[in-house]
Amino acid sequence: MINKEARKYKPHYRYLPAHLSYDEFKYAKGQMAFEYVGADTGDIIDILNKRDSYTIKNHFIANYNRKTLDKMQTITIDMNAGYVSVIKGIFPIAKIIIDRFHIVRSMKFT
Repeated sequence: MINKEARKYKPHYRYLPAHLSYDEFKYAKGQMAFEYVGADTGDIIDILNKRDSYTIKNHFIANYNRKTLDKMQTITIDMNAGYVSVIKGIFPIAKIIIDRFHIVRSMKFT
């Protein structure tokens, strides 16, 4: 019954904002999930239960048309190199932005 009701709230993959943000987080038993959000609004668009390049790439290709993917302007990421290759393969004109939190966190101050 829960699964039946949950299907009513499944995301509708018709639109992507011009600016996205990628991130990952821990969920059940230490597994890492992938989320993408509208960078302007902070609204979660979807969460994937895996964060590997294959899963992410296939998700976008299967759920969005080429015209939508071609319009993406920017994608903000942490310093995960796997995301860079996915972005370049799916979003041909999107600029990649490394978020400042991860840059500052990686710097060593003496």
